[in-house]
Amino acid sequence: ITERFNEPLADEVDDRLAVWALECGFDEDEAQKIRKVRFGRLVMLAHPDCDDPSRLLIGAKLNMAWWAADDYYADDSELGADPKLLPPRLLLAMTAMDPPPPAGEFTPPLEAAIAEERVLVALGRGIDYLSQYATPEQVQRTCYATFSMFVSWGAYAAWRYTGDYPPAWKYLAARQHDSFYTSMTLIDPIGGYVLPPDLFFDPRVRHAAFLAGTAVVLVNDLLSVAKDLADEQPPVNMVLQIA
Repeated sequence: ITERFNEPLADEVDDRLAVWALECGFDEDEAQKIRKVRFGRLVMLAHPDCDDPSRLLIGAKLNMAWWAADDYYADDSELGADPKLLPPRLLLAMTAMDPPPPAGEFTPPLEAAIAEERVLVALGRGIDYLSQYATPEQVQRTCYATFSMFVSWGAYAAWRYTGDYPPAWKYLAARQHDSFYTSMTLIDPIGGYVLPPDLFFDPRVRHAAFLAGTAVVLVNDLLSVAKDLADEQPPVNMVLQIA
């Protein structure tokens, strides 16, 4: 396993990310909180084959945007997350990432709705930035992994809204499509190469990536129990489902 610790590189990415967050519409306080999360350090550690801060920003920007969507739309009631609003919000999130063809008079109001929502701006600009370094196939791979993740979020919202929480096996089935696998779709664009689709989507590769991604989110569930229990509408959590 290759390891790399380069704190100056991480700081450079984090500094650039905080500026970018402001450009997307997040306020100063939010940008500083994003800076403290250390997405730059995350990608520095996760991508030891890349020393280019501009390429590492691919992962920092998209992971920040995914986390923002999760917090503001899906998980944290104090930040405005509402299970009743989640599906239409995710519809616009998909549109921000993968804009449809122009539809005449219907396109301007759609673009205006996206432009006024900082989370949607971050998702769209994150994909635009990825497009500068990635092939169309790599871009769509990331988009559709994200959209699969959003389907799981919709299931969580229904369970949360009805209070009819799922058995652990059903939650785990959803969680496997809502994991750090989405972040792994960026490995080769950040590294500066292309994994052929037949290799990337080979069941052996996909299953290995799913196992790794799911293991990490289960640890995240474990560390998030206290926070989740404190929410007025607790999100679904593997530890809580087992309990």
